Amino acid sequence: MHSIQGGAYLFTGGTGTPEGHRVQDVEMVSLDECALRRPIAMIKIDVEGAEHLALLGAKHILDTDRPIVLSELNPIMLERVSRCTASRFIGEMRAIGYDCHILEGGRLVRRITDVNDSSIRSVVFLPRQIGLRPGA
Repeated sequence: MHSIQGGAYLFTGGTGTPEGHRVQDVEMVSLDECALRRPIAMIKIDVEGAEHLALLGAKHILDTDRPIVLSELNPIMLERVSRCTASRFIGEMRAIGYDCHILEGGRLVRRITDVNDSSIRSVVFLPRQIGLRPGA
């Protein structure tokens, strides 16, 4: 029986390459730079700790289209790859008008504003109504 193990993540200075993995340069482009059919209604993102970085590259889409964002929230990988705590990530999304909700069993179970452990969880960022956005 063979076990296939793998995973890819962005390599940032100061982090080591796991044994048995290799480093490969890849071109990156922000979501805002992609020629996508608009408006975007939903973004599903699981990029092994680069969620914060990816959504920084989608500021225009998040501001204008106000999509629902389904994301993995992995505090350890967020800090390793994005150099961002889960609490800061949630706070920055909140600052642009998105509330974070825990997703369990296909249901939104509660809204959160902070994370105090290293548990991996699925979350949904729901946009608040435009009239209620900070600074609007």
